[in-house]
Amino acid sequence: RMAYHRDFCHHTKPHHWLIGVSQRNPKLVSEMNKLMADGLALPMTTLRDSATFNSWLYTQQGRWRGEEQERLAFMFDNFTQYSVPVNMLAVETEVDTIVSTFERLNRMVTNLSVFDLIVAIQYRKGIQLREMWNAFAQKYPDTAETIKPESLLKIITLLEGREARRTFMLSTIASMPREVFVARWAEAIQAVVEAMNRIAKEYGAIKPRWIPYTTLIVPLAAILHKLRKRRKGAQAYRVVDHWYWLSVFTQRYDHSADTQSSVDLKALDAHLDDATVELLWPTQLRAEDLDLDVSDGKSAIYRGLLCLTVLAGAHDFLTGQPAHLHECEDDHIFAEKRYRNDYPVNLIFNRTLLNATTNKWKNARTPSEVLALCLAEHDRDEGRLLETLSTHFISAEGYAALLAEDFETFIATRRALFIQAINERLAGQPQSSILPEGVTSDD
Repeated sequence: RMAYHRDFCHHTKPHHWLIGVSQRNPKLVSEMNKLMADGLALPMTTLRDSATFNSWLYTQQGRWRGEEQERLAFMFDNFTQYSVPVNMLAVETEVDTIVSTFERLNRMVTNLSVFDLIVAIQYRKGIQLREMWNAFAQKYPDTAETIKPESLLKIITLLEGREARRTFMLSTIASMPREVFVARWAEAIQAVVEAMNRIAKEYGAIKPRWIPYTTLIVPLAAILHKLRKRRKGAQAYRVVDHWYWLSVFTQRYDHSADTQSSVDLKALDAHLDDATVELLWPTQLRAEDLDLDVSDGKSAIYRGLLCLTVLAGAHDFLTGQPAHLHECEDDHIFAEKRYRNDYPVNLIFNRTLLNATTNKWKNARTPSEVLALCLAEHDRDEGRLLETLSTHFISAEGYAALLAEDFETFIATRRALFIQAINERLAGQPQSSILPEGVTSDD
């Protein structure tokens, strides 16, 4: 149905809509029938030819007269005389040419993703790709909200030995027989779910927004799939862990993630087959060589250090018990409200995971005031309190600096502990993870 705003003639630019009404909805059908009876709507079938439209305009409806009728007649003429440009392509035109032509024509209208294009390509094979994605999203909602639909297609392309760029994805998937693609899609789902669970349990990103790089999910999924298929052991997984943490703290995936994914996957593949094959990244890197003084909560380094705090356990300041980390807040130790004019309080080294209730209570209190109550809640046992603080990378020296409200010393001591933790990860000797039981992604 096409419905016109009742104040049509009083606007320089008339308001008009195309309204679809289901015949199974009696209420909407009744409302639309009333609009049509009042001359405020007309069926689309009325626009099929000029005789039908003119009969409605000049004989059947009684609302529009004079200039109003002329304007409606003018709009109808524009509608019927509108030219639709058509590009004719030969039957033998290659897929890449069709796709590039399609993209150029739609560039000023709809920005088509590679997933949209592959949906169209696969439809000819009887593959309902969008429905397959929706089924995946329903089963793994957290993962589906974290990755893009084309991520699964990138995993498939990487596993086929091609670079996960647009052109290669299109040509690789377009040439796949239907049954092969369906099998690869299932493998990609298994791989990405495994990657998300590893990122949560082994790498500490128990909330999707704490994942250092979502672009790392695709190559990690492909790598884990290969390790599982080839039944690789602990040493292979240590190599993968080293690659993951090095990529996070050197920010290797800030740019050209698709190309980097392909390069890294091939390098890891070759190295896992033959340990004498050198990897394409520095294997002797030390955390001391990195610039870790970050304040941007979206940076990979910031999120990576936050994930290390998750892996350390981040016990509750007040109770000393394992916190429900999914419910914790990333907030300041030296309170922002109190110290923002004196110190760079947003540095990652002044932030940690705090229970929401504890964080609200802490508010703008000084660190010494906070620790006084924390000590009382730990039965005035400093040793127990220090055990709790250690799960936040706060040493005895850091504790003393907090009591003295010495920001610079506190930051320096906490930075040193984070550097040690990074080096242990890069060396394949991580601290024991004390994550709560049951922490997974979409397991």
